[in-house]
Amino acid sequence: EAGEELVISYQLQATDLNASSWIEQEDFNGPDVALTWFSGSFEGSDIFELVENVGPDTSTAWFVENTSQENDQYFFSIDGHQIDGEQPVLRFTHQYLTNPGADGGIVEISSDGGITFNDAEGLIFRAPYRGKLAYTTFATVNQRAFWGNSEGWRTSYIDLSPYKGENVIIRFRFGSIGGGAGAEGWYIDNF
Repeated sequence: EAGEELVISYQLQATDLNASSWIEQEDFNGPDVALTWFSGSFEGSDIFELVENVGPDTSTAWFVENTSQENDQYFFSIDGHQIDGEQPVLRFTHQYLTNPGADGGIVEISSDGGITFNDAEGLIFRAPYRGKLAYTTFATVNQRAFWGNSEGWRTSYIDLSPYKGENVIIRFRFGSIGGGAGAEGWYIDNF
């Protein structure tokens, strides 16, 4: 009947055979981070930098400021990552505060040694991009991205099944169109 409340109970049984296993983990702490990751800029001078005492575990994270300048910054894994496993997934934790719809971040994947990169949008299945960016941010029609206010740390998941058996380079990229008031930016941790 309308307005009736119903309580349903269920029991779930799991085994270690179905558990996820870490193939690789990077929390961006330690002296080797600068040797395995590279940051740079296609346009502008504001680049991703390692900052301390931030993140969900108050350690070190990558950060790029959302300035009022026109910028296109990136950081990526130099050596790449071998994609193996039954159901490979990339998980990363991030927080962002950007000018809504104008400035934002994307994740790109290369399977040819960094010659070409493809946007990971269609593979993000948890905490996906928020919406479309202005065309002028990356000069890409209908580019979707993480933008606005994430309202704290969120964890996004990307299905890497299409890349099984390949070595891939993961690139995080942030763009701003300039002329705005600027905002805090984008933090990335626990890759």
